[in-house]
Amino acid sequence: MRYRRKIEIVDAVQFVAGEPLPEGVVVTALDKNSPSMGNHPVIRYLEGELHVQDGDWIITNAHGRQYPCHPAVFAHDFEALEH
Repeated sequence: MRYRRKIEIVDAVQFVAGEPLPEGVVVTALDKNSPSMGNHPVIRYLEGELHVQDGDWIITNAHGRQYPCHPAVFAHDFEALEH
């Protein structure tokens, strides 16, 4: 049997290393273990801590949960809604 992902409207902001975190993003820690990566945010999700990389989109779903999404996956799965 085949399935299609249900349509879901989410809020998303793109993380850019070195810039302030977008408003509304809740982080549990900053990843300071890798100096080459800088202080990237860490978001706690159901499966554990998710590390946000430069360029990742931070998605807030309909349940208010936040998680990072790689730019290529985001471009494939989401399209902008016009206001």
